[in-house]
Amino acid sequence: MTSLSKKEFNKDIEKKVDDINGMRKIAKRITLTEFIEQYTYRFDHVSLGAMWYAVNDDMDYSQVSYGGTDPN
Repeated sequence: MTSLSKKEFNKDIEKKVDDINGMRKIAKRITLTEFIEQYTYRFDHVSLGAMWYAVNDDMDYSQVSYGGTDPN
């Protein structure tokens, strides 16, 4: 590997890290559904869901509505 290709490799890694950090910032601002819709072309649903929940781990789940029938 030449030094030029190492530089290109490092720039590629830095770009990917910057992209992921940008996705983390977006995940804090939008819903899980919006996040999945926005990035489905690059990642699968499971990976996107895992990232979104990792970023939004401080959510209060006591008032979450899942739809369907009310068990009460």
